[in-house]
Amino acid sequence: LYQEPAVQKKLICLFGSCEPTEIAKQVFNKQTARKKLEDLLHPLVWKLAQQKLATLKEPICIFEVPLLFEAGWQKKMALTITVAADEKNLRARLQARGLSGTHYRKRLQTQLSQAEKIRQSDLVIFNQGSKKQLNQKVSRLYRALTTIYGLN
Repeated sequence: LYQEPAVQKKLICLFGSCEPTEIAKQVFNKQTARKKLEDLLHPLVWKLAQQKLATLKEPICIFEVPLLFEAGWQKKMALTITVAADEKNLRARLQARGLSGTHYRKRLQTQLSQAEKIRQSDLVIFNQGSKKQLNQKVSRLYRALTTIYGLN
């Protein structure tokens, strides 16, 4: 969405920039800025998701939605899964993506706690290992779900 000219124009009007890093500086420092961004993007993201669903041929569709519960979208899903990790792993992964400790804490403060996301989820995958191990868990879960729902 950040690449669409109409969205870029609105972002520039709201934030003076359409660069995600510049917008992030504002939205993680001001709740009102974050609300403006969410009010702009959430409906567009949901519309895009619905368009993709309409063309889907697979029996299961997985949406990766960082703010699923905060946006209230869990009500729109048949099943919710949270991928959880301990604090040390979370911090290390986000710092490897270039987030400082300060930015990491600010982002966490804008979201529900991991404990609350786990409480609200139907299933939880604990991701304490490598990407390969996580992929194995997700593959096993996919096979289990297709079996449970008779989608093989």
